[in-house]
Amino acid sequence: MRNQKTSRTLDPRYIRQLNCTRIFRVVREREPVSRAEIARLTQLSATTVSEAVTTLLRAGFVTEAELGGSSGGRPPIMLRVNGDRGYIVGVDLDVGRVTVALSNLHLDLVGMRTAQLASAEYSYVVREMQREIEELMDNCGVSMDKLLGIGVGVPGHVDFEKGILKFAPNLGWSNAPLKEDMEHAFGVPVYIENDAKLCALGEKTFGVGQQATEIVFVAIKTGIGCGVVIDGSIYRGIDGSAGEFGHMTIDAAGPRCACGNHGCWETFADDNAIIGRALRELAASKDSLLFKRCGGDARRLTIEDVTTALQEGDEAAARIVQETAWYLGIGIVNIVNAFNPELVILGGQITKAGPVLFDTIGSMVRERALGVPASRVQIVPSGLGDMACVMGCFALVAEEQLEHPATLALNVFAHADQVAETSH
Repeated sequence: MRNQKTSRTLDPRYIRQLNCTRIFRVVREREPVSRAEIARLTQLSATTVSEAVTTLLRAGFVTEAELGGSSGGRPPIMLRVNGDRGYIVGVDLDVGRVTVALSNLHLDLVGMRTAQLASAEYSYVVREMQREIEELMDNCGVSMDKLLGIGVGVPGHVDFEKGILKFAPNLGWSNAPLKEDMEHAFGVPVYIENDAKLCALGEKTFGVGQQATEIVFVAIKTGIGCGVVIDGSIYRGIDGSAGEFGHMTIDAAGPRCACGNHGCWETFADDNAIIGRALRELAASKDSLLFKRCGGDARRLTIEDVTTALQEGDEAAARIVQETAWYLGIGIVNIVNAFNPELVILGGQITKAGPVLFDTIGSMVRERALGVPASRVQIVPSGLGDMACVMGCFALVAEEQLEHPATLALNVFAHADQVAETSH
């Protein structure tokens, strides 16, 4: 009895689907591109390319565009992705806020909206996410039947295969069946992933990490999340928890963390820690620009207030940022020693502090990290900013939905091929 996987691999329909996948990837990456160029790049025969392109054209995933240049003879017809054929939704879920964004098949941003969340209660948040997605698509004039998939970035430990949010201490969630609930609502594949991992993927695909091989993204917000991308792919570890550097212990006698441990990195360097540092400065520096920015009401203080006061030359803000940079540097030294990354990308509002933050972190890494990894690493701010997570969602869904033969999109290809065969 033949192995089932081997049998499937040798099945002619599966081979045609696989060829469609390879060719569609080339069109996405190289558009506009001719059939002859596709054959050269894929090493497939002209006949195989022609058949696959016909399938893609019938399914509406590619279109014939302008004529290409000619060195003699008939100019080639160029192929492009049909951006309107399908759409992807990206969701960035954070404590107290959700951002939803929509892209076409070119992975161009079509629309985006952000809403504040009045509660972290699970069923309420899921309903709000669903409502925001529906309103975004309606506002953009995109019907639900064109939705190919949804990516959701969440601040916590995710079982990617099952789509379960195992533990999100800052949301107060455990074992939340987010994939199942979202798929039930929309009827399309939904991919749940840690938000920092998606930020790393977004930067690798669209941002400052495009030329780097190994990237670590550090998301500084309510908590600290980290994502690792190696050779273009998210590194998840054996159970999806890789990259939880925000919960490495840097002081065993330190403050209690939301995870239950004491002295985690994020208790010294996340947004809550920065605001706590600022409140102490305000108590001692009532004549500071920072004090004036919040009108003397410490409850109104934000990270933006800190970075703006810094840019205006406020000494209290400078002390806050330098102390924060020192604690961030401790964690980044450990990351550099552990992973020897080419690029460490920092995201979050505090990165707007600019050189005061990055120069201090860089000095710490050069002084305290091992010489070899410290000499290679670059530490830079996010190129995508607040868009990093949703752009990572677009990249993840495109990879899962458009680059594997067994996905929804390629079943559509197979269906189109079958219809074509029965019509002859």
